[in-house]
Amino acid sequence: MKLVLITTTDMTSGRSGDFERMVQSIAASIPAAVSLKHVMLLQRCTEQQRQLVAASIPYAGAVVLCCPDRLPLSAARNIMLAHARESGDLSATAIVGFPDDDCWYQPGFLASLVAAFRDNVDLGLIVSRVSLTPAVSWKKGMERRATTADVLKKANSNSMFLRGSIVAAIGDFDSSLGLGTPNVSGEDTDFCLRASFAAREAVYVDLPLVGHKEPDLDSVTKYFGGNLLVARRYALRSPALFLQFARKLAVGGYLVLRKRLKVADFIKALQASAGSFGRNAG
Repeated sequence: MKLVLITTTDMTSGRSGDFERMVQSIAASIPAAVSLKHVMLLQRCTEQQRQLVAASIPYAGAVVLCCPDRLPLSAARNIMLAHARESGDLSATAIVGFPDDDCWYQPGFLASLVAAFRDNVDLGLIVSRVSLTPAVSWKKGMERRATTADVLKKANSNSMFLRGSIVAAIGDFDSSLGLGTPNVSGEDTDFCLRASFAAREAVYVDLPLVGHKEPDLDSVTKYFGGNLLVARRYALRSPALFLQFARKLAVGGYLVLRKRLKVADFIKALQASAGSFGRNAG
């Protein structure tokens, strides 16, 4: 099988240690008989830096791209997806993941991931949790059907894995969402929701399978606007999605009461999401 990973990093962010940990965790986890393609886009990067990073990657199949400027996260991921498509790596049977530069995989995780997709031809999406203390093992039978709540609450770029045919069906990340855009967030949740709609089978593993900081109140506040927009966009698709939209509104009210979110920012988030209400309900 083909495993396609998509990662971007800002070379001026001071996260080179995190990036190295991510790379080394992949190097230690590549399953046998799996063809790996890891597309990386180094932002605010010179050609000399790109060459040095490319030479340091300890596994075959790494493609290191660079750009001199900082890009919105959704735009960066779309550039890497386009490269994978054009190079023929995004086959229908490929497994696609989007590890951030500060996430990591436990030994054996990628082998379990590949086995899950290999053994179930209907499986189009896997979602899990993240944690700074990720689970050391994941066995078949620990997963269940993913619900709307699972995707909206737990899905993020690090913990969603898609079959290539689903990526082909849903297309790019929404370029109006994500870090670097006025909406700040929501591009991964939107992408994962669309994947769950397109997949014959989507499953949720209620374990922290990927190493990464868990969402906290600060991140919920920071990313509230974009996530509210996504919830509102699909609210008319089903009662469950409308319930999740209502829950997001309640979370916003809670953040305002806790003085985490300014009233003006709450109103701004409501206004920004207004035009999306039910836009993709079909």
